[in-house]
Amino acid sequence: MSNQPLIESNGSTKEASEDLPRFSINELQIGSYLGEGGFCIVHSITGFRLQQHTNVFTEHEITSRRRVALNVERNGEVQYAIKRIRNDLSAIEEGKAIADLAIESEFLARLEHDHIISMRGVADQDPYSVHYFILLDRLYETLDKRMKHKWKREVNKSSGLFWGCCANKEKLRDLWDVRLNVALNLAGAIQYLHNNGIIYRDLKPDNIGFNLNGVVKIFDFGLAKDLTKETRVDGLYQLTGNTGSLRYMAPEVSLDLMYDEKVDAYSFGILLWQICDLSVPFPGFTRKKHAELVIEKGERPRLNPSWQPGLALLISNCWAMDSYTRPDFGRIVTALEEEIRVLHYADECGENDNKTVRHSDLGKKYDAAIV
Repeated sequence: MSNQPLIESNGSTKEASEDLPRFSINELQIGSYLGEGGFCIVHSITGFRLQQHTNVFTEHEITSRRRVALNVERNGEVQYAIKRIRNDLSAIEEGKAIADLAIESEFLARLEHDHIISMRGVADQDPYSVHYFILLDRLYETLDKRMKHKWKREVNKSSGLFWGCCANKEKLRDLWDVRLNVALNLAGAIQYLHNNGIIYRDLKPDNIGFNLNGVVKIFDFGLAKDLTKETRVDGLYQLTGNTGSLRYMAPEVSLDLMYDEKVDAYSFGILLWQICDLSVPFPGFTRKKHAELVIEKGERPRLNPSWQPGLALLISNCWAMDSYTRPDFGRIVTALEEEIRVLHYADECGENDNKTVRHSDLGKKYDAAIV
């Protein structure tokens, strides 16, 4: 891997003086199966058996390798995972897997953001080898599982649905706060990517996880694209169509049209609705039904009328059929920050003032941020 600039969270760059530490597969103690997706499989790393390669590694690499090995556990929990290519792929699938993992490795070596997964090491192999792997921070739960198994249960319990009792409004507001802050962190991560000329193209709950400390992280950069290498025509790019997951795929991608960063805004709109509603969008839709109703006729999930007006407006603007009307992620971040302030203000004012808050100056500022 070359000494290319590392992109920092604030959007500036710094030169990488040394490469990420390299490891052979024999140096890793591979633990439990964590999951798989597409063409790769992920296992935990329980330890290292470092071999001496003083004639191969620089002094800095030797130090980096030791540091990674020493930090394999924290509070009794393993911190790393290995992502590598599955061994049951066809020749065509294997070729795609090699390219995807190499691309992901290239991106993660450059990225540095609180809400993007960190890469801690790589294989001592050619990135375009079937034996290549990357070492990542371990994530303990996907957003999909957190919504299904934690948030939905907590919301139902606090709403009095389980026991038939009164709703715990304070707890419900706290749950809104948690979910909106997760959405804000994700929006900030995508804004960071866009500011550095990268389009993500695969934003969905299965590609978002939480680390040991509960910090949300975007992972899986196999479909990300560096737009700085592409030619823009009338503000758009000629990029691969039908890229990503259909449920979160922007119409222009599905139709194989030219597109730009706003496809991530569409995906975020669907994702934000899901975070708010805690339901799966377009349940039971076949590919044909999705094409007819969602892509051609513009059908979208139902917006709950009890939601703050600004939040509903943000979601509908993000998933607009016309990409030019979708907000960029700078505006999305501003809108979510405002929505969180409105939520906190409503909590301070009390339930009796809730309707007033929805039409306050805060709400007007919120609307202005996203139109």
